[in-house]
Amino acid sequence: GGQIDQAGPLLKPGTNLRLDFTLDDKHKSHVSKEVTIVETKGDYVRCRFFRSYHYDRLGPYLHFNYLDKQEV
Repeated sequence: GGQIDQAGPLLKPGTNLRLDFTLDDKHKSHVSKEVTIVETKGDYVRCRFFRSYHYDRLGPYLHFNYLDKQEV
């Protein structure tokens, strides 16, 4: 999981932001995506990608881990 430090009221539904993260694939691929916050519950934040297609390493990662057909 990721960690968010002192974001407080900035994290609310409708807020757009950029997520930077590293995949746990063999390349330890860096991914940077624009997302919109959909929901917040306590320490959890659910986001939606701006785009549904992923031409970087995230696309194959989602596909080969059977995550491309479900909402995550």
